[in-house]
Amino acid sequence: MSNKNHISPGTGPTLETERELLLEQAQNWLVRLTSGSATTDDAREYKRWCAQSAAHADAMSEVSRVWEVARQAGKSFGAVRQPAARIAPLGIARPGRRAFMGGALAAGAAAWLLVRPPGNMWPSLSDIAADYHTGTGEQHEFILNEQIQVALNTQTAANILPVDGRSALEVKSGEAQVDVPEKASFVVHAGGGQVAAQSAARFNVRVDGRQVCVTCLSGKVDVSYGARVLVATAAQQITYGQGAAVSTAAADISKLNAWRKGMLVFDNTSLASVVDEINRYRPGKIILTNDDLGRRRVQAQVRLDQLADVVGLIQASYGAKVTMLPAGIVVLS
Repeated sequence: MSNKNHISPGTGPTLETERELLLEQAQNWLVRLTSGSATTDDAREYKRWCAQSAAHADAMSEVSRVWEVARQAGKSFGAVRQPAARIAPLGIARPGRRAFMGGALAAGAAAWLLVRPPGNMWPSLSDIAADYHTGTGEQHEFILNEQIQVALNTQTAANILPVDGRSALEVKSGEAQVDVPEKASFVVHAGGGQVAAQSAARFNVRVDGRQVCVTCLSGKVDVSYGARVLVATAAQQITYGQGAAVSTAAADISKLNAWRKGMLVFDNTSLASVVDEINRYRPGKIILTNDDLGRRRVQAQVRLDQLADVVGLIQASYGAKVTMLPAGIVVLS
């Protein structure tokens, strides 16, 4: 008489497959926590998951290590590069058979994390492949033809485009500021649009997803998007993208210029927006899960070299509860 509950050797889960399952769950947790929609309940459940067993904690430690490898690789390969610079392939030391999914899976996970970094916690391979790229908290300046001065802010990817024997700039993501001297002209491409400036013009281009914001700081710029051409003069701002919408607005130049001076300026800004902006400059990710807290208004100036103190300041000023998690993740509730 057969035993229905009997499991023949080789048909049940092995230690290897159990570990692979835990590693997959650990990676899913970190992806969820950096998705931008994590909740306080998610943070609590995550801590309970980690505390279930030594194997769970081990898996989280291993995944965090791979995430750190991917982040460091992104930072190293994402350092500002001159055009035509070559990128070396990612190499990851392979642990033993029982290490992270047998080693090969670790390399695959790190590669996947570089292609699709969760929560934009480090640069993607497409950004790294750009002619110029700045990592989190990094800025870079360079000069192109006719003494065109270009400054790149944090997490910015840009390419140099040859146009009629001259150079133009393509801003793929992030933020760039361009200074065009007298008797010179320059063109910037961003988000399917074009910004043209001539003689003594200075302007800022910020690409955030599918939306592009062009701010004229001095002089005049022409912004072309679709069939429309708009002109902006000093302290005027043109926003386009997300469909065919194009809008103009006044701009606070001193606030927009603050990053060039190593500062972030917030004037009656929601705490949620403050956190989003700080995440562009700070390694890891701050996650705000309290909507009421996110609506609080902030009036502050923050030095970029003192961002390590920001979480403590938010905790002290607004009574936020702070939960510290692996991979530089902080949950505010």
